[in-house]
Amino acid sequence: MTSKKDEQRRTGKTTTARRLRSSSPACARNITASRPRLPYSEEVNGRPWKAWLVPGGLLLALAATLVSSSVFVQIAPSLTFYYVAVFAAGLLLAWRFNSSRVLFSVLVLLLAHRAVEFFSNGQVQAGQVLTGPGRTAVALAALLVPMNFVVFASMRERGLIVAGIAPRFGLLFLESVVFAVLCRPENSPANPYHSAATAIPLWILLSFVVAIAVFVRRFFQTRKPIEPGFVWSVAAVFLWLQFAPVGKMSDAYVATAALILAASLIETSYVLAYHDELTGIRGRRAFNESLLSLDQQYAIAIVDIDHFKKFNDTYGHDVGDQVLCMVAGRLSQVAGDGQAFRCGGEEFAIVFRNTSAKEAFEHLDALRQIIENSTFQVRGSDRRAERKVEQSVERSVERSAESRSDRRAGPGESDRRKSTTKKTAAASPNRLRKNVGVDFVLRGRGFSRAKSRADLAAEAPPSKQGNLFPQPPSQPPDHLSDRLSDRLSDRLSLTVSIGVAEPSTRYRQPEQVIQAADQALYRAKNKGRNRVELASTAPLRIAESKRAKASRL
Repeated sequence: MTSKKDEQRRTGKTTTARRLRSSSPACARNITASRPRLPYSEEVNGRPWKAWLVPGGLLLALAATLVSSSVFVQIAPSLTFYYVAVFAAGLLLAWRFNSSRVLFSVLVLLLAHRAVEFFSNGQVQAGQVLTGPGRTAVALAALLVPMNFVVFASMRERGLIVAGIAPRFGLLFLESVVFAVLCRPENSPANPYHSAATAIPLWILLSFVVAIAVFVRRFFQTRKPIEPGFVWSVAAVFLWLQFAPVGKMSDAYVATAALILAASLIETSYVLAYHDELTGIRGRRAFNESLLSLDQQYAIAIVDIDHFKKFNDTYGHDVGDQVLCMVAGRLSQVAGDGQAFRCGGEEFAIVFRNTSAKEAFEHLDALRQIIENSTFQVRGSDRRAERKVEQSVERSVERSAESRSDRRAGPGESDRRKSTTKKTAAASPNRLRKNVGVDFVLRGRGFSRAKSRADLAAEAPPSKQGNLFPQPPSQPPDHLSDRLSDRLSDRLSLTVSIGVAEPSTRYRQPEQVIQAADQALYRAKNKGRNRVELASTAPLRIAESKRAKASRL
């Protein structure tokens, strides 16, 4: 008997765990948002190779080509102007854009270059610094410049306020004192390396590798163009210290490193201006500029999330932001070469070039169905809550099996055990709701709570036969597992309404086409939402009485 009971308990645990894992429909797409969405997606930078080659890679390749060519001798007299202009422009741009990270990075480049030039005076041989304080200055600059870039990147950006710039100034002052002390003649060996040694010791090259790895990782986390800029700037610093520590070539490499940082700052500002930071797609300004380059044949669609305000007010702005990101990701994948834009709030726009409204209608209807059938899950930082649910179900199954075995002993003891099991099952979901988060299923029409089997069972009258003949131990009680899985997964439905229009004899300008698409969107809302409507040939002006009547219907 004991072995049979143990086998039944294990079978009950497996069945309940399977039910919990399969609580969401298999046909729906799961989107797990256990971590916050990245500020910028791949849509921001377009193709990844473009973000890496422009502008940093292009500028460094141009500088290296000019330095190694015969043209460099002719342009060498103008390098002083180039050097001063680049550093002045870099510092001014960093100040104007309120970027302490770029400002102090440019300042580190300037101080390191001046220090190497100062301590290498009179110790240059064939363009290389081989002995004395100059050699020590090159090694220290190779160690400190990449590490300072990493430190400034890891520090919180607080702008050019006193609380933000004071720690950075303190760090530079401390490093300057250490740099000056270590580069004194009595602290620098006369000839620590033989003439065939490289300018940078091998163990210090590790600082360049670490810095590049950090910036590559940060780019894939943030998708900001400033991170590839720092990678190419570190590469320019390596070329400077390894091949030309002093002289006109060093001026060219150091000025190019500062120019790369300034250009990357401008590129990042462009991203901030023309792209939506929350969803990662293009913003309203990019949408307005795209209207200027439209040809005669195009289609514009206006997309609106149904009942989003009610959704946002009920479940909070954080969950609402997750829904906006999910919808924006779906819109950016629309077929027909459509470009998605976020115009504001829960309203989006899609522009189809060289496409008629009827052709765009098919792509938009397929997009509407994809959003309707999608699953959106907002999880906690880990899955410990889900594990707690499974454990609570397992304990409930064990108690249920024990209560059935002890039921034969007497009715009084069985009633007491049943009341204890009910209290445990009722209290467990309330504790789990706080940790699990929300699990949404974007299916069906409109915004409504989908009833689970537990809700239907609660509305149904109690069955006397179920109390007299409990389920076999191999299957846990349905009301218990359904109640816990319903607490684990609140199922909601979320849909979109779309209006699409194209230029015609009645509305030729893009502004008129947008207004016609808006009217089509209103008709989709009035006809029950979750649909795509083509702009009609009726006049754009609709009487207020007709609109009020349509809204009442």
